Amino acid sequence: ARIGMKIENRRLRRPAVKGDHHNHRDRDRASARAAAPMLALNMKTTKNYDLDKYLKKHLIEGWSSGPSFLQSLDSWRKRSAKSSYATDGAESCRTTALTYFARVQHAAHHFRAVALSDIKGFGFVWYDSFATSSCVNHPDWQFEACCVLFNAAAALSFEGTSEDRGDPDGMRRACLAFQQAAGTVSHLRDLVKDSTWTERTVDLSSEFLEAFETLMLAQAQKCFYEKAAAEGKSDAILTKVSAETAALYEDVAVKMRTPRLEKGCVARSLREWVHPSIQTKDRDPSAPGV
Repeated sequence: ARIGMKIENRRLRRPAVKGDHHNHRDRDRASARAAAPMLALNMKTTKNYDLDKYLKKHLIEGWSSGPSFLQSLDSWRKRSAKSSYATDGAESCRTTALTYFARVQHAAHHFRAVALSDIKGFGFVWYDSFATSSCVNHPDWQFEACCVLFNAAAALSFEGTSEDRGDPDGMRRACLAFQQAAGTVSHLRDLVKDSTWTERTVDLSSEFLEAFETLMLAQAQKCFYEKAAAEGKSDAILTKVSAETAALYEDVAVKMRTPRLEKGCVARSLREWVHPSIQTKDRDPSAPGV
C-alpha cells in the first residue's frame, strides 16, 4: 500500500463583507504592512548514522529490493541531515524532508518486526531547534518521522517569510505556505500524541506545537489583512480582519504562557516577537504591528 502524507491547508475564512471601492487607502501605509516581518522557525538538527551498517542484517529474507531501499533510505537521511536554508533554500529543504518522511514511513513498515532498541549503539538523535545543545535519542521510527515532519513545517514557515508580500503573487504564495505549515504541524501533533516515547525536546511538546500551529494561522491571516489594505478595502473590512488577526496572535501569546514554555528560550524568543505584534489601538487597522 502506498504510504504518504498530504499536507492539509488550514484555510482561513475571508470576511464576507463587500469592499468599499470608492474609499482608497493610503498606499504607503499598505506597503508598510507588507514589509512588516513574519516569523520563521529553524529546523532541528541531527547526528548522522550509517543506517546501512545497522540495518542491513535485519532485511527481510527474500525482499529483493531491500538493499536498494536501505541505500536510498540512508542517502535521503544524510541529505536531510545536511539540509539548510542557507545552502539549499527553504523549498529544497521542505522537499527533502517530505521525501525522507515518506521513506521513514516505509521503513517503519518493513522493519516492524525489528526491535531497534536491541541494536547496540543505534538511535535517532535530534536536537531542539531553539536550545540547540538539548537533544533526545530514541530508537523509534515514529520519533524520526516526527522530527523530519517538524523540519518540513519549519521550512514552509521560512518559505512564507521569504516571499515578497508587496507583490500579489508573492502574497498568495506566502499565505499558502503559512497555511500548509499549520496543516503540517496539525498532522505532527497527531503523530506526537500517538507516540510511545515520553521524553522529548521542548519544541516537540504539545504546548509548543499548539503555539506553532496557531502562529502560522495568525501569519496567514495577517496576509489577508495586508492584501485587503493593499486593495484599498473599506475600514469595516480592515477592522474585522485586523481584529481576527490580533486575536490569533493573542492566542499564541496565551499558549506560550504554560509553565514548561515559560522557562525555556522558546518562550523568550517567541514572546519578544509575538507581543509587539499584538499591540493594536483598539483594533484600529492603522495601528502598527498588525
